Amino acid sequence: MNNYVIKFNKQKVGDMAKRQTEVGRIQLWKFLTFSRFGNNFKINLLALLGLAPIVYILYAMFSENFAAVANLPFTSFVGVGYPLVTDSLESAFVASQAIFMNYAVFMLPIAVFISMILTIPAQYAARNFVWSEGFFHFNHIIKSFKLNIVNRTIIGAVSAVFTLFATYMIYLIKNSLFYNGYSFLTILAIIGIAIFCVLAVLVTLYAMSISMTYKSSIVAVYSDAVGLTIKVLVQNLFVLIPVVFPIVLIYGIIAFVPMLLPIAFTAIMFIGVSWIFITWEVFAQYVFGLVESSREKLNKKKSKSR
Repeated sequence: MNNYVIKFNKQKVGDMAKRQTEVGRIQLWKFLTFSRFGNNFKINLLALLGLAPIVYILYAMFSENFAAVANLPFTSFVGVGYPLVTDSLESAFVASQAIFMNYAVFMLPIAVFISMILTIPAQYAARNFVWSEGFFHFNHIIKSFKLNIVNRTIIGAVSAVFTLFATYMIYLIKNSLFYNGYSFLTILAIIGIAIFCVLAVLVTLYAMSISMTYKSSIVAVYSDAVGLTIKVLVQNLFVLIPVVFPIVLIYGIIAFVPMLLPIAFTAIMFIGVSWIFITWEVFAQYVFGLVESSREKLNKKKSKSR
């Protein structure tokens, strides 16, 4: 990080881009998350509206998958007059894969693209919330679109391609595991797609934050996003754990304690999405501050050498 100079344009976007008095990042995160719950809740509602296409696709996919599998007979003999299914497990898997292809591979990338654009106001509010350390006026929705629509549309298109590649690879891996079981190649494929997904998420998060905070071309945005993803990879992986905690919580409850799902969804409705936005923005602005500090030191060294 000490020798890395990011190509940030010094001009900030928006009226709330000036930092107030610096405090520790952890203290700032705790203050914004718990002591400013009202503003957190507003950001969360705005974010949920933006994420509605993704939520709908995932809900429809899980519901249809459950209905399709539940309606299949799971015994070789279910009574006179009923169809005989000799391999109900394979029938269930084929039905599940068809639903996954329809929703996750074909429709989810489109939903991701739309949500990337619709969540501009929520992330803009979250970014202002972090930069002003808890104080902002919730009235910049139209302005946020005008400032960020071009770069965010391109980021949304790239994210849709990432999603399409990841979901299709998951489809192929699931198919291979069911028919062929685990092998050295399938294990490599699982590791590879996991690494790809983590890096793609980090690059996308950085691209969103850089584009939201600085005036810069989309080429410079992605160049900086990839640079920061690799340059501070350890810190990125560490902070990604609390960032994705709400998502992991939902999947964990679905898998192990489905009866608690309404409670988990209620928590997500109140604070889950804003938790993700604010946790990431606090970290991203911390990284941006390190980079700018590093650049200033480098410039001072150059001026002294002259």
